Amino acid sequence: MPKKPVETGRPSAKVSLHIGASFRAAWETILLPWFQAAGQISWQQRQPTVVAMPFRSQAYAIKRLLLDRGVSLLGIRFVSPAELRELLAARSEMHLALREHLRLLLSIAAEECMKLPVDPPLREKRMLEADFLAAKSVARAPDHLLRTIDQLGAAGWDFSAVELPALREITTRFHRRLADCGFELIHAADRRALDQAVASPPLFTNILVTGFNGAHWPLWPLLQAAVLSAKNATVLLDDPSDAARDIDETWVGTWEEGFGEAKQVSLPPNQITDSLFSEEEMRGASPVAIGRSFLVGADTREQAEAVAQQCLHFLADPTCDRVGIVFSGPGALPRLVASALARLDISHYDGLAHFLPGIFEAADWRAWLRLQESPRINSLLHFVNTLSDHAEIFPDVSLNAFERTLRSAYAEVLIDDLDILRRFCEQESGGTKEKVAAALNSISFLPARARFPEFLRATKAALNRLGWRSHWMEISRRTGDWVHKLDIEFSRALCLRWLGEIAFTFTAARETIGDHPYARVQLLSVPQAHSQQWSHLIFAGWNEGSWPPRETGEFARQDEIDAFNRSIQK
Repeated sequence: MPKKPVETGRPSAKVSLHIGASFRAAWETILLPWFQAAGQISWQQRQPTVVAMPFRSQAYAIKRLLLDRGVSLLGIRFVSPAELRELLAARSEMHLALREHLRLLLSIAAEECMKLPVDPPLREKRMLEADFLAAKSVARAPDHLLRTIDQLGAAGWDFSAVELPALREITTRFHRRLADCGFELIHAADRRALDQAVASPPLFTNILVTGFNGAHWPLWPLLQAAVLSAKNATVLLDDPSDAARDIDETWVGTWEEGFGEAKQVSLPPNQITDSLFSEEEMRGASPVAIGRSFLVGADTREQAEAVAQQCLHFLADPTCDRVGIVFSGPGALPRLVASALARLDISHYDGLAHFLPGIFEAADWRAWLRLQESPRINSLLHFVNTLSDHAEIFPDVSLNAFERTLRSAYAEVLIDDLDILRRFCEQESGGTKEKVAAALNSISFLPARARFPEFLRATKAALNRLGWRSHWMEISRRTGDWVHKLDIEFSRALCLRWLGEIAFTFTAARETIGDHPYARVQLLSVPQAHSQQWSHLIFAGWNEGSWPPRETGEFARQDEIDAFNRSIQK
């Protein structure tokens, strides 16, 4: 029975829901007619026409089919979920924090809960209490708790609904710090965008939402907001799969609850009408054998060569339209396969790409972080050896003399702390120790505890002293006014971890011949290859344990998760 559409507070958007059992049926009956109709008017409209899809690879596949049919794409914009969120944010500011910022704020909140009393017996007792141990764990590794907060928030629940009393104070302080900095979590921002969509005029003329399924539950408020922000919306859902039928059926049912009953996509005339048997097979003909080959390589390089040769063999087949090379994830094998295809001069699209390191992936930056974390002799010498010009630190003494004098001083005081060694060397005037003391004094260290602006000023001074102005420019580009709103001192360890996480300059790179989005050969991951039509497929590197991904573990114990789920069902 059709459900009533959601109440929008304005003239309801015209939404049509469809369920496609196959890509071919959806293409002929829904996708192609939609693009043909939208392409005629999209370039004349003031408001954009949008197509929302999970991955760019799926958008490229649709574009290729449309270009083959001569369908105009002028005025039609393909967007990913992140780009869709940016479009919706145009009418209401979203203050989303980077993941690195959230981890820092959560660690600071945990550190706040670790204050110890002055009295030694009370201090020892406090260090054994459950909430202190939980805070200590979160401060060191905040990702697990942050993921739990995200999962509960995406499902519409507050953390207080979970029976984890040792963590409630941490999450309370975390949300307080978020508010102080003007940030909001992504699920809260999506729900606010949904509220805005209900009360605001349409933002899009037409929108097509396709390719999303039960694996995209966290995107439900965002997609719902996008549909309600359009004058006309078409949503194409996948038929529930056998592997995750319960989840997919719930996903479809949620859409139907909000926008009415979904129409089953009918297969075109004269096409296959049974998913299990062809028309010839039902008349008694022998089934057509599907060619399957299993290739084994002794190592990754042999596997890559085998994949490339198999791809070459497929391309020679007159019936070959598109070849999908599907990997379980990024790694050495996709990169070697891309290189092998390039050597064979086969145009392809490397959807996984490979990452080229930047300035923050160099050995000197990592050594500087270790030196700041542990100002000892070995970390200092390791850092100095990574520098191309030692004169930046000690222009008046050679590297050998510097190390020899430093180790001699350590042999006398038996403490390798650089501050103590500097003070010891300062006692001698006119010799090598004085030069070593001057060199140690020229190295800037971050304070043990400080407020965030103070840490950033100290970082800027230290990097400028080394001539690393480009490093500081990258770091400052990733901060903002929010750092001045974080009015609390925290430890140097948290700041250094944040610096190590935020300093990321890897760039995705591909061979020139591997950067053709509409090529017949596509190198993709499993989610990227989903909801596409292929004539030939190669599954590469699917050794035992490579798929599905291994469980990362949840923050709560399994019995606590089960108890929470039972409480929801009551």
